[in-house]
Amino acid sequence: MSGAMLPDPDHALVRKAQAGDRLAFADLVRRHQARVYTLALRMTADAEQARDMAQEAFIQVYRHLNTFKAKSRFTTWLYVVARNVCYSRHKGLAAELRVAWDGDGTGPLDRIAAPGRSPEAQFEAGDDVLQTAQALGELPEKYRLVLTLFHVQGLGHEEIAEVLGLPIGTVKTHLLRGRQLLRVRLTERGVVPS
Repeated sequence: MSGAMLPDPDHALVRKAQAGDRLAFADLVRRHQARVYTLALRMTADAEQARDMAQEAFIQVYRHLNTFKAKSRFTTWLYVVARNVCYSRHKGLAAELRVAWDGDGTGPLDRIAAPGRSPEAQFEAGDDVLQTAQALGELPEKYRLVLTLFHVQGLGHEEIAEVLGLPIGTVKTHLLRGRQLLRVRLTERGVVPS
């Protein structure tokens, strides 16, 4: 990885958990359970399966925590574990995965609804966040995952590359093409003016 890495606020908790501190591990779970669940939900479109997969991911993290060497951010390693759990449960079904949405209208997908427009501008224009979630769900998985990890989970290009096992250039290409396809889908729905 290029560039200096920022200190990871989770490393201290990880060290404590590796030393057997169960409360430190519980803190890690509390800090990241919503994000792991969101990732699983985006990959499965099934709330119950997503809960099971998030739980399985944390079980795997607990079992293999001593293998984490702090060469990357803890969240990057955690997402790799979560992704692997999801893939192992759904081998051969990746093309059928769809994005689910919790339906409360306040989700973070509004940040990617129309690249270049703020969420406030989208709200004022009356954009429908549910339309955005549905449009995102129509994208090929490779674009949907990169968009979700970047815009929803807040990972950088290098972290996404590590999580998905892709070159950084491919991540950037998927991000660009995914945004373009999302814009087309939203334009077709009338959410983004053409």
